[in-house]
This record gives sequence, structure tokens and C-alpha cells, in this order.
Amino acid sequence: RDIDIMVILKRRILDITIDKHKIEKIISNSLPFKNYIILNNYKDLKEVFPFSHLLQTQFEYSKVIYGKLNLLKKYGFLP
Repeated sequence: RDIDIMVILKRRILDITIDKHKIEKIISNSLPFKNYIILNNYKDLKEVFPFSHLLQTQFEYSKVIYGKLNLLKKYGFLP
């Protein structure tokens, strides 16, 4: 069992996939528990979310730690 962690950024700061995976791995290795890190930006998430049943299912049981994600309210995952 692991914890899935998605970091949503307001704007794209990483254009190179290799750098993105390198940062995800650094964050993952620094945590004391088994995890899966995903870095994403809001614009890309907004485009994919309506069509991804798997992503919607993951968000159904999610918890926003910091900030707010209006996308979840729009699709009925938050009151």
C-alpha cells in the first residue's frame, strides 16, 4: 500500500519530462513512507479530468492539503 500524492501547480514550470520525473523522485525518496508523487499543472489537469474516469475516481477519495481546487467542486466531488 502506498499514498498517492498529486502536486497541482498554477502554471507549468517544468517543460522537460526528465526534469519532472527527477523532481518527483527526489520528493518521493525524501518521504519516510511508501508513496507515488505526480507533479502536474492546473491547465493540463483541467483538460484531462472530464475524460479520465481513473483520475475522477482517485479524486473522489482525495484530500486537499493546501489551497483549493475548483475543478473538484465543478464536477461534484466537493459540496
